[in-house]
Amino acid sequence: AAARDLLARSDPDEAAIAYDPKVEMIVAARGVSGMSGGGVFDETGRFVGVAVRATTKPVDGKYLIRVVRATHIAAKLSEALKTAPLPLRTQIVKFLP
Repeated sequence: AAARDLLARSDPDEAAIAYDPKVEMIVAARGVSGMSGGGVFDETGRFVGVAVRATTKPVDGKYLIRVVRATHIAAKLSEALKTAPLPLRTQIVKFLP
């Protein structure tokens, strides 16, 4: 609810995009052009997702970055691999949890 509220009060473009906490998380940080597609790591250095969008103005003094969760990416990749040719599956599956 807090993330939805912050996004609703952010840039109009950002506010228009639905927020799904199962797919993404919001990080309070300033994003810059070129960060999209870059990895996001927690304080211990663990990969947690991929940066996809950022606000251009602060909300309550904070800039926000949308991050697609690594768990969501892995689940979608695993799902897609079910119909992939065996050689491709064999190469990729070793990188999944």
